[in-house]
Amino acid sequence: MVLIDEAVRLERFAPGDGFRTWSSGKESTASMFSSKGNLQERTVHLLSNRFLRTSQWMRKKLSPNQKVYFEILQSMSDDGRLWFVHGSCPCGRGARDTVVARRDRYGLPIDSVLCHDCGTVRLDPYFDESSLGVFYSEIYQELYGRSKDPVEYMERQRAYGEKILLNFESVLRSGQSRVLEIGCGAGGAIRELQQKGIDAIGCDYSRELIEFGTSQGVGNLICGTVESISITDPDTEKFDLIYLHHVLEHVGQPLATLERIQQLLKPDGQILIIVPDLFRVETHRISPSDCMELFHIAHKWNFSRECLSTLAGQLGMFAVEISPEGPRTAWTDGTEMWVSFQKEFDERALSGPCEGQGDRYLEYLCNAEQEFASRVSNSESLSKTFFSFVSIK
Repeated sequence: MVLIDEAVRLERFAPGDGFRTWSSGKESTASMFSSKGNLQERTVHLLSNRFLRTSQWMRKKLSPNQKVYFEILQSMSDDGRLWFVHGSCPCGRGARDTVVARRDRYGLPIDSVLCHDCGTVRLDPYFDESSLGVFYSEIYQELYGRSKDPVEYMERQRAYGEKILLNFESVLRSGQSRVLEIGCGAGGAIRELQQKGIDAIGCDYSRELIEFGTSQGVGNLICGTVESISITDPDTEKFDLIYLHHVLEHVGQPLATLERIQQLLKPDGQILIIVPDLFRVETHRISPSDCMELFHIAHKWNFSRECLSTLAGQLGMFAVEISPEGPRTAWTDGTEMWVSFQKEFDERALSGPCEGQGDRYLEYLCNAEQEFASRVSNSESLSKTFFSFVSIK
């Protein structure tokens, strides 16, 4: 058993190759954590050996620039500018957790923890709120390897803006509707909406991206979070649609963020949430069935549908999954889930957690890992090195 303080620094790793340097040579199989003064016992059921701290599995090599920002991340953790704290699942239940991975896709020593009540997988411990702001304003874009061509990046964004317009054409009317994007990047999607006559506003942490988008003629871009959006006239300035395109998985406190968003919404408005879908990982076009691809330090949450339904219920809303029409985008090469939060009941509304939900999701993830292993294990030595499985009865 290991007792960890509420606020912790990131364990030391080797940024030169992106792999964890583990001095003991042995990893514990169970951990006990301190969260807000309360002890919580966790089981450990790693999906395979490649999710060990000591694993040297990497799908692709890190660029020299990414390695530099790994070192910056570690340095900021060492000197106290970045802190990690333990938390709980946003479903509000979270009586039982299982650690399914002890590193992320970059080799960073951070645990992925599955909630047995709703199935959501979260990184824990994770940045506190202050550190999260520092991470996104100073490290994230470079560490993530964002395209260096801002024009190309904006075009990618334009494609999902077009897709949102297509799927919400019954809601969005030229010259009448107001839309807010949380985490708009350079505003490529915002520009697409504005060109169709929609009064669209966007906000983002990155001053560099906001300034670039503004220089390209995109209006109404704000550097900041949803807290930076103010309403002076609720009758005319609230929004018909507020969307978060691959953003909610990055947010430190999802419920608090959604509650603030709801305050900006018209009574009949909708919140559109688009997030990676860990529980359809077999459909990932780039790396099918590879759970490791979806475990990385920028994504605090891999939401289950049941968790999103619970969050919607906490807002007095219903969560309805959408099967979107429209063009492929850079994000659909992965796997994603579109869910609309709305006030009116819909028979397609997602249900909340049920007994045994987490166990079924854990079984799904273990089966996905075995499918991935059978696909990539081209030699007996590779299979023995990285893939060792535990059956779930």
